[in-house]
Amino acid sequence: MAVIRKKSQDILLKELSGRVGDIIIRHRNGKTYISARSKKYKKSRTPKNIYVRGRFKIISKFASFLYRIQLLSAIWKKAEKEGEFAYQKMCGHNLDKCEGTNLSVNNIITPPHHHFRIRDIIIFDNNFEIIMGDWFQPEENDKIILIMALLEPKGQVIDEFQLMDISPGGEDAFEITLTREQLMQCARYKRFIIYAAVSRQSENDIKWSNTFAVEGDVDQSV
Repeated sequence: MAVIRKKSQDILLKELSGRVGDIIIRHRNGKTYISARSKKYKKSRTPKNIYVRGRFKIISKFASFLYRIQLLSAIWKKAEKEGEFAYQKMCGHNLDKCEGTNLSVNNIITPPHHHFRIRDIIIFDNNFEIIMGDWFQPEENDKIILIMALLEPKGQVIDEFQLMDISPGGEDAFEITLTREQLMQCARYKRFIIYAAVSRQSENDIKWSNTFAVEGDVDQSV
């Protein structure tokens, strides 16, 4: 394995990470590591390794979805944990929070924080109301982040689980109504989990709440 130590080395290498052909590039603590990918790789078929791969597949899909949301990506980049990128932080914080090989209410969409607190999510029909702590005073730049995970598909050809961003676009309302298209997606699954967080962004700073999550049955709630 080659190690590039000087910060002035190839700018191109600093922008690359992961596998490029048969070369693997990693960045840790200001250093760039370059290694060749093994030509042969045999997957372990033990129950434990199959279980671990299944869980990581779930978290990889979850983290990839979160990372594509610009606000969440910015929040995770700011989270304190040196030597890791936002996507790696998302995976690291969520891997041990699954329930078996599925998502649970313990998974998080924002890193642990303390600035705001969501007290509850009230679900009625196809509406969701976010209840904040008593001391919370809404401001114009507050943003609600709502991610819905749909679990246990009713059909054989549907994805094992689906994720939807149901955040109110451009609105500061704390009451959210699902669209007709979102309701149609919900009808294809038996259960759901809603992950909620609130962010407040200023010119030079961003604050966020811990993740609050609730779960329920689709037929009884939406």
